[in-house]
Amino acid sequence: MKRATRTTSATRSHSASAMRWYGAIVSVTGIIFLSFWLPHHSFGPIVPLALFLICAAVACFRTHDWLLLMPALLPVIDLTAWTGHLYITEFDLALAGLLSGLGLRTALRTVVTASPPDAAIKLPVLGIACFSLLFISYAIATWRGLMPLPVLDENVMLGYSSHLNALRVTKGFWCALLVLPFFHHALRQGGQTALHRFIWGLLLGLLLVALSGLWERYLFPGVFDFGSDYRITASFWEMHVGGAALDGFLALTLPFALWWVIRLRSLQAIAFAFPLLALAIYITLVSFSRGLYIALAVQLVMLVMLWHRQRTRTEGPARSPDQTWLPALLVLLVLLGIAALVTVFKASGYRALLAYLGLALLVFLGAPRLAGMRLSQAVIGVAFGSMLALGVIFAADLLSISVYVVYTASWLLTSLLWLLLVFRPVENGVRIFFVAMLLVLAVCIAWVAWYWKNPQAAWHVAGPIALILAIAGLPIARRQTLWSVTPQTVAAAGTATIVLSLFTIMLGNYFMNVRFMDTRKNLHDRMTHWHLSLGFLERTENWIFGIGAGSYPDSYFWRAPANQFPGTLRFNRDNGNGFLTLGGPRHIQGFGEMFRVGQRIPSDMVPPLQLSFSARTAQNAGLHIEICRRHLLYPEGCAAQGIEIKAGPMWQQYSTPLRQNEFDQSAVLHPTVFAMALNGRSMDIDNLSLTDAQGRELLVNGDFSNAFNRWFFFSDKFHLPWHAKNLWLHQLIENGLLGMLSISLLGLAAVRRLTLGGAAAHPAAPTLAAALTGFFVVGLFDSLLDVPRLGFLFFLLCWLSLSLHAPRRTS
Repeated sequence: MKRATRTTSATRSHSASAMRWYGAIVSVTGIIFLSFWLPHHSFGPIVPLALFLICAAVACFRTHDWLLLMPALLPVIDLTAWTGHLYITEFDLALAGLLSGLGLRTALRTVVTASPPDAAIKLPVLGIACFSLLFISYAIATWRGLMPLPVLDENVMLGYSSHLNALRVTKGFWCALLVLPFFHHALRQGGQTALHRFIWGLLLGLLLVALSGLWERYLFPGVFDFGSDYRITASFWEMHVGGAALDGFLALTLPFALWWVIRLRSLQAIAFAFPLLALAIYITLVSFSRGLYIALAVQLVMLVMLWHRQRTRTEGPARSPDQTWLPALLVLLVLLGIAALVTVFKASGYRALLAYLGLALLVFLGAPRLAGMRLSQAVIGVAFGSMLALGVIFAADLLSISVYVVYTASWLLTSLLWLLLVFRPVENGVRIFFVAMLLVLAVCIAWVAWYWKNPQAAWHVAGPIALILAIAGLPIARRQTLWSVTPQTVAAAGTATIVLSLFTIMLGNYFMNVRFMDTRKNLHDRMTHWHLSLGFLERTENWIFGIGAGSYPDSYFWRAPANQFPGTLRFNRDNGNGFLTLGGPRHIQGFGEMFRVGQRIPSDMVPPLQLSFSARTAQNAGLHIEICRRHLLYPEGCAAQGIEIKAGPMWQQYSTPLRQNEFDQSAVLHPTVFAMALNGRSMDIDNLSLTDAQGRELLVNGDFSNAFNRWFFFSDKFHLPWHAKNLWLHQLIENGLLGMLSISLLGLAAVRRLTLGGAAAHPAAPTLAAALTGFFVVGLFDSLLDVPRLGFLFFLLCWLSLSLHAPRRTS
């Protein structure tokens, strides 16, 4: 026993020593990184220094708060759309600060102690094997992408054709590896407290992204405008050339919002959690991403099955044979609910849908109180309700009262009766009156449909109304309560209602119908793109090891058909004078397909606006200039103008007032972007100046004296040159079969452990399994891991999944 104790103590001592050395190295590395990047930040040294120091202080002096801060900052902190820096962003600075603080604290006072009983975290042998294989794959792919090393000039971090793009694309994995020792140590030493802190960080990040998306919707198409061709990007600047960064993040985090709501034990707590869930589901559905819709459906089914299995194992076999049919009953109710809501919405729009949901809410809350009611009393209630409904209709028509007023008054009266049922559950008179008022509400719904559209609409909603009334009658017919009104059932029913209602609205709007009708064509185009991308693997070694991380955009540049060339940009110098060289696209370009270069400008400009610049071109070309209210993609109202540039070897000066056209001068809260696009072969541009009526200069670094600082490129709708549009295909092309297999093994191992392995009994296992599965479903239609922030979070969740164990049972 003493020898075992000494061995354990020696192991802990060696672990503590290794962590101290690792912490010291990481801390010094973070400070070196800060000193390197500090002079180059577009906003000066104060902003990045403050960010670094705050994160370092939190990590150093607050034991577990960094686990909350890191995932909360991850999706929202980057300012690339303002700074123009693609390769090193604010999240890198924040992560460097966290690592420096963690390293300093670890180096000074690390003591490895025994894990608390609730830790449920162990060093995963399978996880080490999977990440070792990934390490080999990423190391080879990074080396192949970097070689030959590029010339370290102003263009080395401009665009995605640089060999340094290998480091940008893979930094999600490398940063995750740097964080993993601290992450694992914190979860093991902190137990459930540390795990919950990390989950709260994910929820906070989801909330910030959802608020960003809601703000974007509010400013541009409108919160309830579901017909516009507008797809949000929220806080993910990486979508400036397309991709599914927002979709992947929502797939990874939305199950945790469901987890939060379901695990709560009080209605007050649910009242705080439910708005986040509703907002997150809203943002998910207004993304108009078919892949994300499929992922959400898979996640919901997976969560129901895994939670039910966990509950069955925890509570033992079902007490009643009826309870064994619960999953099938839930699936049946979801299918019937979709059919009913779609029928009501198509028949008479939002008004009847809201009225129908109001009836459904009262049925859910009140039907369990009818379980002891005799059938004769129910018949009396139906008869009384029928007469009351006819009387209400006659009186409303006689007094010219709106149907909406009648419905609202009836709903409030029925709600009052439900409250009486809660406090006086066996009062037969109240039960009969409650049944009667449910029938009155049902008639009002048909009346709303008739009033809003036509008599046929009332007949169309008759089926869904009969369905909800039949559900209300089940407790009476079976003389037992089929469900109870608890915080958990309220949360589950509310979640289902939100998802089904918003999904119904999505199915009923024009834009989504067009997207679903175009699915076959889009899939054909995607398969054509996949076939083209596979052509990049010309040699056997490319199939095994890949063409190199970050090499996809450059390979597309050289191998894509001429009519799909997207356009380029480059910084050049002529006798010490810096200028921008734009290369024009060769595909058929509409307004949205243009390859644009621009920057954010003040929204409160005072027209008229005056533009001046210098240009030269070897062939006649056109320069498209625009000032638009836009967040990232999809402009709203522009001051646009085309300028013809004559060919010649010398610089030519141009000065022109910009026509206002549809530019909304009053929308000062809307972000505003100045952009230019080339219609031609190539053009040099310098000395850009944009002034308003007050003589205020609106552009920063218009002479390109500070290289490409503050300038940013984007394409609204032409996105294929930058993505393989499939996670496994992108891994195959850049990392080879080795990379594709290592990612697949990592995902399979993590999901299997959460569903069938040693972590299946952990309360967080269903949520993690649904998150990773949803991420891979979205990955069927986009690359995902070429977004470093997304890759970083994905690898952390995979490690957590492989480290998780069933919690110890305490007697």
